[in-house]
Amino acid sequence: MEIMCVKQGKPIYAKGEDERSGYVLMSGWACAETDACESQNMLRRSSTLNLTISPGSFIGEHTMLWGFPRRMTVDAVTDCVLGKLTSATYFNVITRSAMAARSLKEKYLRKVPMFETFDDELIARITDIVEKRSYAKGAKIIIQGQKIVQRGQKPIKGQTVPAELYIVLSGECSVSLLVDQVGSEKSELEEHVVRRYGPGERFGELAFINRTDRAASVTASTDAELLCLDRDTFERLVELELKQRENYASDPRKALADFYSSSDQSGPGGVAQTPGGTQWFAVYRPTSRDALAKMLNQTAVGKGLNVKGKSAKKNYLSGFVPFLQISRNEHKKQIEPSPKDASVTIYFQSRESQEAALKEFERTACATENEAISLSLISKDDSYPGVYGLVMPETLMREVFIERPDINFRAGWETGRESEPAFMDMNLHAVRRSNASPKVVLYQYDATDELNPHGLLIAYAEEYQAHKKKIRSVKPVVSDFYTFTVGSIGMTYEALPQCQADLMQWI
Repeated sequence: MEIMCVKQGKPIYAKGEDERSGYVLMSGWACAETDACESQNMLRRSSTLNLTISPGSFIGEHTMLWGFPRRMTVDAVTDCVLGKLTSATYFNVITRSAMAARSLKEKYLRKVPMFETFDDELIARITDIVEKRSYAKGAKIIIQGQKIVQRGQKPIKGQTVPAELYIVLSGECSVSLLVDQVGSEKSELEEHVVRRYGPGERFGELAFINRTDRAASVTASTDAELLCLDRDTFERLVELELKQRENYASDPRKALADFYSSSDQSGPGGVAQTPGGTQWFAVYRPTSRDALAKMLNQTAVGKGLNVKGKSAKKNYLSGFVPFLQISRNEHKKQIEPSPKDASVTIYFQSRESQEAALKEFERTACATENEAISLSLISKDDSYPGVYGLVMPETLMREVFIERPDINFRAGWETGRESEPAFMDMNLHAVRRSNASPKVVLYQYDATDELNPHGLLIAYAEEYQAHKKKIRSVKPVVSDFYTFTVGSIGMTYEALPQCQADLMQWI
């Protein structure tokens, strides 16, 4: 908030003004001349001609929120110090707060093993149906022995409860079991706490998946907020077992396991013709759940070693590799110059976005005194199905997406990464290599704003054969698996050449 000082007798704002801002009176006193004397005004807000405004009051909220002209004049009775909150700042804070809360829910849902391969759309729909519940310290959330309602039935009060999955948003919950008292002759049970759950942790999975009775009790150790997902509500969105089977069949982790299955002396099962006496294992660097889900649902492909940019860790772009690796305007000057003959290709999701972007590129080209930027160097590329491309000089692309706009993060487009000019240079090197295979291009992920700098993603324009069909596609890239170690049992290898052994000794 901007801090401003108003001298005694001076106006803070006047009737009829429409500046969209509100004010917090931090110190001093003010007086408002109201619309009480306007007897014919059906919208008048006060019956008192003058209102005294004390420290801590917030004024001007109607104009800030809805743009109504000021209905009263407010003057400083004494010297005043005020905090000024603009409409843009207010809505930005509210939007970011809502986005952060939703992003946290989606992050926790992604951690549930049965959901980790679901695509973004399905996770978003599940986020919409989860219920946020608050529990006071000591409140029972789950009671050991509770009967879970079976499929197609309705819960009966006092007899059965819904099959619900819980995720801790804030606070702490304790899990306890009823066990026989040690050394007691009476058949009495006592409660033992066996573990505790904190933010991001979940419980109730077995009852949610298998509809089995509750095996333990869960109590709120502190005031707690939980996300609750009901199995029956969830099944109205998706058939859990079917979705899991579909994703398992296409899971790249399963493909890797199948590739390194038992085989013969010619290699692992993925390359050998017949089973034999060799066994294999491999260690891979894992990728994020978001990236894995995007590969499973074929909305993205794994990146190769020709893409060095860092992937986003949160929000809209989580898992993807943003083209823009800088988010501070002062870092624009640290990017290396583009070669005059370098060109890039950007693909858009619709014809309308392509045409709107083309107009902006042409307008910029006409207004820029740069020999490397010419209208004749801008062309369309509609050779890939479902996307609409524009080929242009790299210098022009930089002018429109980097040099001219404010590149500070917009709400929801934060990546969780620092602004890194060096990685920005690496992305520029990747997209200007025309002979790379697959070809590195840019993809505009923002379907509503074709000129959003942070919507540009690194993508591959690929052409390959599948089931005797020629496939052409443009898809964004995500972090992929990388092989660390491959081992085998029963495999015979050729001896390492002495020159290579000497090289290893030297290293």
